Amino acid sequence: MSTITFPVQKRLALYHIGLIILLSCLNYLNALSGPFLWDDRPLILENAFLRTPQPLYTAFTTDYWSFASTRKTSGYYRPLLLLSYRLDTFFWGFRPFGFHLTNLLLHTLNAVLVYWLACHLLPSARSAWLAALFFAAHPIHTESVSWISGRTDLIVTLFLLAAFLSFLSLQRGQGRGKGLFLSLLLFCFALALLAKENALVFPLLLLGYRWFFPSQEKRYTLGYAVGGSVTLIILYLGLRFALVGSPVLAASNVPFTIRLLTAPKLFVIYLKLLLLPVGLHIQRDILLTPLSHLFTLEALLYLLLTLLVLLAACVLRKRFPLAVFAFFWIGVTLLPVLNLLPLRQVLAERFLYLPSVGFSLLLAFLLFYPLEKGLVKPAVALGCALLIL
Repeated sequence: MSTITFPVQKRLALYHIGLIILLSCLNYLNALSGPFLWDDRPLILENAFLRTPQPLYTAFTTDYWSFASTRKTSGYYRPLLLLSYRLDTFFWGFRPFGFHLTNLLLHTLNAVLVYWLACHLLPSARSAWLAALFFAAHPIHTESVSWISGRTDLIVTLFLLAAFLSFLSLQRGQGRGKGLFLSLLLFCFALALLAKENALVFPLLLLGYRWFFPSQEKRYTLGYAVGGSVTLIILYLGLRFALVGSPVLAASNVPFTIRLLTAPKLFVIYLKLLLLPVGLHIQRDILLTPLSHLFTLEALLYLLLTLLVLLAACVLRKRFPLAVFAFFWIGVTLLPVLNLLPLRQVLAERFLYLPSVGFSLLLAFLLFYPLEKGLVKPAVALGCALLIL
């Protein structure tokens, strides 16, 4: 029977993980003193599921907002998030410190999982460590980590990373170990679906990995993983439709053509925020102007930029599969938030939490590839990494 392996020497891994945890905690330590903000009040302080004795199973049978003081129908089905709030109230009551601490712990655990993933994908332990440090310290995570209600992105990322790592172990497993890893993959993916809807893209990540690394993939393991994941998606959508009543998150008066034209603009804005996270704003969607006509300079420019980025990825796929897969991760995990299916909030920085995993991998690869090839001196690469951090 196979076991889950860590692809780096144990002592070195523990040293790296210790520094990752330290940076992650120091970076968001000031968030622990933060109060409840915005949706935290109806969703936590005035939530009947938390305030009055309610059976735990009721979190799985209703809309996410149905217990909130506003008692509105949101179209969200996120029982795992409600259960996490219930656990916080058990340990901390309604003191915001405890809720913020949970967010910080989730983010720190995600940074460690990014390190584990990077150790499997990147060429060296140093580059994997750097990828995790980038993820731990990226300013774009401020909304997800510092805002308690932003926890949903932390949880879905946690279980999607765990599911993907289970898939990598599934490929290396033998005998009964394969059944263990497949079960773990499906279990983690099911939990991710119960945390947030963007987990639906997981099968695309598996297929993308198979496409970029064909020599490292056994076809039948991919078939089991994708087939099981698609089966879970069908069951999830059926359950969601029965309980919430709609397969989409929000109704929209904006025509699909306008949402389609605006999608490349959203894509470019998100890439820009990953590269240059300045002027961060919790209500960024109010700054967005939708595009209504294709034949305008702005619309054509965003479309051209998007096509150029995609073309570059296709051209470089065989030469730099790892870098292009990291970019593929960004693109696929952005698909649910490009407003092709209408969203209640069109543009938000917390939507970049899961895509930033791919960005961290890509950035670490781009910094260390010239170093590994002897194109730059180690001091130059180290200086660039420290400057970014």
